[in-house]
Amino acid sequence: MKRKINRVGASTLTVSLPSKWARQYGLKQGDEIEVSEEGSALQMSTNRESTPHCVEINMHGSWRLKRRYVYNAYRRGFDEILFHFETPKELDEIKDYLDDLIGFEVIEHGENYCKAKSITLPSEMEFENLLRRYFLLLSNMANDCYKELNEGKTGFLENIAKQDKVINKIYLFLTRMINKKRDSLQEPMYLYLMIDNMEEIGDAYRDLCFYYANKKIKFNKQLLLIFKRINDLLRVSYENFYKYDLKKEDFFYYERDKLFDALNNMPDKLQKDEIVFFHWLFDILVRIYNLASPIMAINLKEVFSYNSK
Repeated sequence: MKRKINRVGASTLTVSLPSKWARQYGLKQGDEIEVSEEGSALQMSTNRESTPHCVEINMHGSWRLKRRYVYNAYRRGFDEILFHFETPKELDEIKDYLDDLIGFEVIEHGENYCKAKSITLPSEMEFENLLRRYFLLLSNMANDCYKELNEGKTGFLENIAKQDKVINKIYLFLTRMINKKRDSLQEPMYLYLMIDNMEEIGDAYRDLCFYYANKKIKFNKQLLLIFKRINDLLRVSYENFYKYDLKKEDFFYYERDKLFDALNNMPDKLQKDEIVFFHWLFDILVRIYNLASPIMAINLKEVFSYNSK
C-alpha cells in the first residue's frame, strides 16, 4: 500500500498507520511501536497481541473437509471458533478435533452450538521447547521404525505410527504460533516451510508403519541400509538447524546424491512389498532433502557476513 509523507514542524516527516492494522492491535495515540531499518525498507511492529477474532464452522458434510476447516482456522490464528452442529456424532467430532488444539477449550455450550476459545497465550520459550521436541519425536519415530524392520519385527509398528498424532498436534501449535508471533521470530516464512515439510515426513513414516504392521516379511538388506542412511540425514538436518555447519551441509548434499544413486541402481527384481518400501524410501528422502533449503535460509545471517552498505 502507498502512504503520502506529511511534514510536521520544520523538519519532521510522518506517515499514517493503516487503520485496519491499528484497530487489530488496539493501537491509539501515544502508544509506542518498534521501527527498524532494513535497507530501503522500514519495518514497523508492535509487541501487542492481535485482538481476538472468531470464525464460525458448520459441522455438516464431509469429515475430511470439517477437520481441515477446524485445523486451518486454528493454524491461521483465530482465537475463537463457533461450532454449529445438529447431531451427537457431530458434537463428538468437535471434541475429537479440540483434543488436537493445544490451548483451546470449550467456554460456551448451547442447543446445537458450542464455542471454543484460546485460553493460553503462546510464549517464545514454549515455541523453542516444542520445536526441539518436534524434531526429536520425528527422529525417534524414524529410528524406531528402522529398528523394528531391521530386526524383522512388525508387531510394534502400529504403535510407532501412532506417534504421528503427537507430532501433528505439535505441528498445529507451531504453525499457529508462527502466524501469531511472526514479527518476533527469525525468518518466519522459512521456519513455517521447514515445519510443514517435517509434518509430511512424519506422515510418510506413519503410513509406512501402518502398511507393514503385523506383516511377516524379510527386507532386502541393501534397502534397510539405505533406510538407516536416510534417517541419519534427518538427524543431520536437526543438528544443522541448531548449530549450522557448512561441512555437514556439504555432507548432506553428497550423501543425498549417493542415496539417490543407490536407489536408482537397485536390482530390477524386488518383491512386491520391497517395491512399496523402495517408493516410500524415495519419497522420504525427497522430503528430507526439502528441509535443507529452509534450514540454510534460516541460518544465512549466522553463516555469512552481510555488507549492509
